Amino acid sequence: WSSDVCSSDLGVLPSSGLYDRILNQSAMAKIPFPSFMGELNDLFVGGMPLGHIVNIAADTGVGKTTLVNEMIYYWIFNSPHMIGIVSMELDAGQYGEVLLSRHLSQKLALIANTEEKLELLRSDKIKGKADDLMKTPEGESRFYLLDNRDGTVEEIQDTIEELVVACGAKVIVLDPLQDILDGLSNEEQAVFMKWTKGFVKSHHVTFVFINHMRKTPAGQNGADNEQNIMGSSTIIKSASANILLKRDKMA
Repeated sequence: WSSDVCSSDLGVLPSSGLYDRILNQSAMAKIPFPSFMGELNDLFVGGMPLGHIVNIAADTGVGKTTLVNEMIYYWIFNSPHMIGIVSMELDAGQYGEVLLSRHLSQKLALIANTEEKLELLRSDKIKGKADDLMKTPEGESRFYLLDNRDGTVEEIQDTIEELVVACGAKVIVLDPLQDILDGLSNEEQAVFMKWTKGFVKSHHVTFVFINHMRKTPAGQNGADNEQNIMGSSTIIKSASANILLKRDKMA
């Protein structure tokens, strides 16, 4: 018997090459959570690693979009890896306005007068702030945004692949996952999740899926149980971590 008969072309790795893989894995920088989620950094031992699926879910009205946008805003400036954003609820202009509002600490959507709003946006001060948000000091893009929300599942998959392969994105945030899976059977949803798991393995990226929760009877909190994430059970099973957000909306 000889190990020479084994070929890496077949996807077989000899144990003699495993140590180098361990070193590469250990050297890979993690993606930190913002300071207000500092306990998650402790639970993840420094932040999210690459090569995983992470679900974030919350009941309707809890404010998960606000929290997720705050995470993305933090990652744009602090992630060691390029961020790719797939927003299924907002188009590029709307999403850009949300991020710029956060950067300015001024909600642009509340400016009712169109001319006043455009005058503000065209000012040198705001253009400078926008450049700071969207470009590095070297003039490179800080993040990428998928602007094809109405495509088929296959078209969205192709665009995500382009985000990773052509644009170098290593962290893909999809908000919300259910908008892609809407109308698909459990079996079809399982096929999509199988694709994400295979893509994570082949390209060593991390998917962050934002999820809706099923409505629960009055007095019960769906975010107490990850099984209440809407859709196929493969969504829960495919993830390395399920982060459930909740707050007392009556407080």
